[in-house]
Order: sequence, then C-alpha cells, then structure tokens
Amino acid sequence: MNIFKLLKAKLRYRAAKQLADKAHLADGNRYYILPMQGKDKKLIVVNRYNFRKLKLKHYLPERINIRDLESACFYSTPYANGTKSLLEKEIAAKYRRYLKWFSE
Repeated sequence: MNIFKLLKAKLRYRAAKQLADKAHLADGNRYYILPMQGKDKKLIVVNRYNFRKLKLKHYLPERINIRDLESACFYSTPYANGTKSLLEKEIAAKYRRYLKWFSE
C-alpha cells in the first residue's frame, strides 16, 4: 500500500476510534466502527439504537443481527458494565482486516 494511503487509513481509523470511545464515555452504550460502502472507504460509528434505525430504513439488510455486527466491525467499545471489551490481539486482528479492506 502507498505510504500516503496508509497514513490516510490510520488517521481515519484513529479518528473513528476516538469518536467511538468519546461517545461510550458520554452515555455508556456500546459503539461499533463499521465500513461504509462506496468508493470513499469511510467508517461509521453506530450503537445498537442507530443500528436498528439503519435496518428500518433499509440501509442494512433485515436479516443482519448483532452477532453479525460484532464480527463485521473493525472496533467496538465495551458494554456499559465493562464486559466484552476487546483484547489487544483482537484489536490488532480487526485493524489488520481494516487495512486489508481499505487497500482493496
């Protein structure tokens, strides 16, 4: 991957991760970083409530569920009670998957 594309990818990921962590600290909900379809390779940060809204508006397929969301996300914050936080190796694996998706 070109060094400029790699830098762009890292900056986008870091900004999305900071946004998710900041929103989690504000209200305690679990937030997910998901890929946005299109040529721009943007990331979106959603919680369960917004995930359901996206499904209702048919931006996402109706058959998709939270388990699929957790496996497709590039990062997720822990729940409000602190459970289900990602381990460092899981974060690294999801980040590698993000870089692979970004380079496609």
